[in-house]
Amino acid sequence: MSKNHTWLAIGLAVALLVCLAVTVTAQTNEGVVASCLVRVGEVDYTNVQDAVDAARPGDVVKVAGYCAGSGVSTQYYITVDTMFPEQEAVVLRASPAVQVIRGQGGRFKTLFAESGVEVSHAVVIAKSITIRGGYDPSDWEQSDPDVHPATIDAGGEAYGIYVTDGNVVVENLRVTGGYGWNGAGMRVEGWSANLVMSNCVIFDNHAHYDGGGLYILEDDEAELIGNTIYSNTAGYSGGGMSLVRSNAMVISNTIRYNRAGNGGGGLEMWYSDAVLRGNEIFSNTSLADGGGVLLYNSDALVEGNRIQGNVADPTEYGKGGGLDLYGSDATLRGNAIVSNVAWLAGALYVYDSVPVFENNYLCNQATITTSHETYPHWLVPVALELSPLTETILAGNSQAYSARALGIHDNTWCARGVAYSTPAEAGGVWENDIYVSENAGTWTVIGKYEEVSGYAELVVKPIPTHLVYLPLVARNYEGPRLEADPTSLEFVVSAAETEEADVTLRNVGSELLEIWLRNKEEIPAWFDIDAPGTTLILPGSWTTMQVRVDSAGMEVGEYRYTLAIESNGGNASVAVTMIVVATP
Repeated sequence: MSKNHTWLAIGLAVALLVCLAVTVTAQTNEGVVASCLVRVGEVDYTNVQDAVDAARPGDVVKVAGYCAGSGVSTQYYITVDTMFPEQEAVVLRASPAVQVIRGQGGRFKTLFAESGVEVSHAVVIAKSITIRGGYDPSDWEQSDPDVHPATIDAGGEAYGIYVTDGNVVVENLRVTGGYGWNGAGMRVEGWSANLVMSNCVIFDNHAHYDGGGLYILEDDEAELIGNTIYSNTAGYSGGGMSLVRSNAMVISNTIRYNRAGNGGGGLEMWYSDAVLRGNEIFSNTSLADGGGVLLYNSDALVEGNRIQGNVADPTEYGKGGGLDLYGSDATLRGNAIVSNVAWLAGALYVYDSVPVFENNYLCNQATITTSHETYPHWLVPVALELSPLTETILAGNSQAYSARALGIHDNTWCARGVAYSTPAEAGGVWENDIYVSENAGTWTVIGKYEEVSGYAELVVKPIPTHLVYLPLVARNYEGPRLEADPTSLEFVVSAAETEEADVTLRNVGSELLEIWLRNKEEIPAWFDIDAPGTTLILPGSWTTMQVRVDSAGMEVGEYRYTLAIESNGGNASVAVTMIVVATP
């Protein structure tokens, strides 16, 4: 997890910044497009910054339309990292403008390192105001961002929104086209700056270093609620978002398709005991560690999130596809960590950390790797649960099983490589997790995973004697082939009487058959079915479903309904007739 830079790297970074700054400041403000209209009180502006400058503390700046262009120049601060000898975290001050934090493992992060250059921003806010989008210029009372999206576009030449002071509320805005060092889309810096952002969309911004979409520094009261942060990139950490020494509340956001060159594809926390709750963090990528989330010395609360489909370099050295914890005694509770991929530890990589891990569900390429010599006790299975727990099939049919492992603290994970078996007298064969039965009876299905076992009950019914089939070889059907028997049913019932019958669905083809029920007409109230025991049928096998009619509340007469059955091997139908006769 150490960032292996040297002082030479710092010098090169500053030089690169100066070149970037010269390029940026050489740009002129291209102005705003005609569709941009901003209102403060009863006064309209065609530029967001002009409206912000005119606003007084407590005012609402209302944004309508597409607002492009930049031109606000401010002093720029660079953030750099390098590696020093091992030392505990300590704050150093080289000058009033430079603050250096030495982290565990020798990692340094320099904050407020004054570069002496200026860069451009689309909007700079240094007062306590609300800036809200979603307006139609014909109606400044109602904000509806779905119907009237309002966009601030930095044009790929400047930062988006820069908050330097005040209690700032940002709502219903789209921010894009940001380009800069830290927090290209939006950045909040300074102890006196506080951001509350909700229902915003931060997308397609690029930071050279940290926080492609959003960068928050030293704001312990920040609240990010219900935002969508997607398709942002960071050359180093926090593709979607970077929190540095900020105990922010990050709640119910969608963080997706972001990318980082080093760590935290979705988001990075650095010395931030933040709250990460109820977020969807998926399909983010890191070229090193923490495909979804990277926590560095951050004892954060990570609760109720779905962390799915994230990738930490799967080819070489990438650790923690879902999360990477480095020196972070975080609390992880009630999260679903699924389908994440990494070179090491698909779900979670833990280094020099003792997290609280409770009530989480994991199903990944691999589970968890720690820096400790012993496997984490909270991932030692204590029980195995099979699914389905009970099932009924016909002899000769198949049944598929899955399993989840149960650990302490109510943690569960999908169990891969479970060894399944049935008693010898049950006959039949297992093909991985699919059992093809032979003998009728009630059998115990046994699954074994590591040192624990799980059990399920399987009832195998005998083949109905009225069914007569030609041998499969005589039919010689290529691929799957569906047959239903019978294809018509007639029930004669009295008032308030129920009757039922079985329909057998058979695969008379040579490949696996998948079936489903898809009825184009409305199912009548008097008709009901019990779905088949399985929707996958091996060649030569079959399953049954039960058809039921109920004459309760029906008048004397004849009622008809056709049950449609579709499959990848043709379709079938069963014509059902219910004749209600007068009670003798």
